[in-house]
Amino acid sequence: PVGAQLAAPMLTILGVAAVSSCLTSTVNTMLQAIGKIDVPVKLMVIGCVIKVVTNYIFISIPELNIKAAPLGNLFCYTFTGIVGLILLLRYSGLRINYIDTLLKPIAAGIATGAIARLCYEGFSMIHSGRFCTLFSIGVAAVFYLVATIRLKILTKESLSSVPKGEKIVEILERAGLFK
Repeated sequence: PVGAQLAAPMLTILGVAAVSSCLTSTVNTMLQAIGKIDVPVKLMVIGCVIKVVTNYIFISIPELNIKAAPLGNLFCYTFTGIVGLILLLRYSGLRINYIDTLLKPIAAGIATGAIARLCYEGFSMIHSGRFCTLFSIGVAAVFYLVATIRLKILTKESLSSVPKGEKIVEILERAGLFK
């Protein structure tokens, strides 16, 4: 229990850093695809410097110590993802719809996190342990699916393009999620 209490805040930060890491990976792949092969390497070198400096500063603070280590990841990947995206847009001339591409998925993610937390807090009054955690994750997953469909992040067309997508669309239509 003590280890879990210590790890929880660090895992929360790493969860956010994972989103930035995914953005970085995707943007780096696109930069390489348009012939800007050196840009991701340069960005990652700068990101690594940011990570080392951040870790050196925050870990040296006795009150934070090792609990601050995930901040280096967060700052590194957030920097490389955002700067990489800016450069990708500049080099490619692309324009993106920030509401559909960023704002809606972020809103769905934040709402899902809130639902998971509320579900966990509420259900933990009745039952504790792994079942409570798994139940909350399950509710959050269903909520996220519904939210992404209602916000038109996930469409029939996009879902149909994945393996077994037509079958999934059919099931979701029967459930009343797609009209």
